[in-house]
Formats: sequence, structure tokens, C-alpha cells
Amino acid sequence: LIGRVDAGVLPPEVFDTLGAIQEGRRQVRDAEDAYSKGLRKSPDHPVLNLHMARLMSSDQRQSTKARPYFERAKAGRSQLNPEMVAELDKIGKKLGADETR
Repeated sequence: LIGRVDAGVLPPEVFDTLGAIQEGRRQVRDAEDAYSKGLRKSPDHPVLNLHMARLMSSDQRQSTKARPYFERAKAGRSQLNPEMVAELDKIGKKLGADETR
């Protein structure tokens, strides 16, 4: 689909879904690229930021890059479902964030 359609017309959620699939298949670089494309379209999208924070925080070398994504996901916390909020809290603890609420 991505190869056949102008990526500019796709909503950010498509890139989030693609990134989640790639992340599940351990295609980390591809997942990061997909999440980045979605975030360029919607920089404050809480789910995309949560997923990018999760991806970045899972790699010790990139964990410092996770913080801005975590903060944007935290700002949109009210738009996340309870499972995502729990994941956000877990990421916050991993990153050493004192308060995630």
C-alpha cells in the first residue's frame, strides 16, 4: 500500500499501524521510520508518540531520544486508553520520570 499510494494522503494512523507491525517483526529501523513519518504529519499524536517512546526506550543507546516522545504522549494522556496509560507509566519509570500524571 505504501508503495502504491502517495504517502502524503495517508493519515498518521496508517504509519502508526505500519510501525507497530514492523516493531513486532523486530524491524526496528523500519518501525522508527514509519513512526517518524506519522509524527511529521501529526507531531503531537499521543499514540504515535507513545509508540516511538516505547521503541526508543527499548534500546539503551537511544533511550535518551525517548524523552521528548514520552513527554508528548504524557501531554495527550487523556486520549490514551487504560492499557496505553499503563504502558506510558512503565516507560516513564524506565526513563526515570518521577511523575507521569
